[in-house]
Amino acid sequence: MIDLHCHILPGIDDGPKNLEQSLEMATKARSQGITHLMCTPHHNNGRFVNPAEVIKKEVLTLQSELDKRNIDLKLLVGQENRLTGTLLQEIEKKEIVCFGKRNNFLLIEFPTTDVPLYAEKLLFKLVSQGYTPIIVHPERNTVFINDPNKLLPFLEMGVITQGTAPSIVGLFGRKIQKTAKKNAPSKLNSNDCFRCA
Repeated sequence: MIDLHCHILPGIDDGPKNLEQSLEMATKARSQGITHLMCTPHHNNGRFVNPAEVIKKEVLTLQSELDKRNIDLKLLVGQENRLTGTLLQEIEKKEIVCFGKRNNFLLIEFPTTDVPLYAEKLLFKLVSQGYTPIIVHPERNTVFINDPNKLLPFLEMGVITQGTAPSIVGLFGRKIQKTAKKNAPSKLNSNDCFRCA
């Protein structure tokens, strides 16, 4: 099984604080049947800035630690990008991680309380340039909770959504769970794990 959204890199966002916690997460993921795990630290969310080169280095370091301990988990380079007006420029500067066979997929996180006015135009531009944006946990966005139809313009242009396991099982409350399951179900689902419980 492949998990495309996990905050497992130590000390670079609000995921594990140290290597020991990362190793615990990796062991737990492996015990649950996960063979490949995408490391997706936050980028440009107002608290954390993690450009592509930093993430690549950290993934190599953690992979080496897993290999030393015979933890059979393949780490993949990813990034959870906050939707900002500078996203296109960051892609041009190679600060954004894109993945897939053609390096055309990227994870996009919307603010939790709104959908920026420029969002539709920006994502359309990305799609027209051959990228496939993946909106992560749309079920936790207030606008989409209140009116799931606001997601339709994004889906119609070819954007994909990725729900998260905590939302589906109700850890963020019933309203978000209902949105995740019925009102705005996603094509992809992931753990969006930050640490072991």
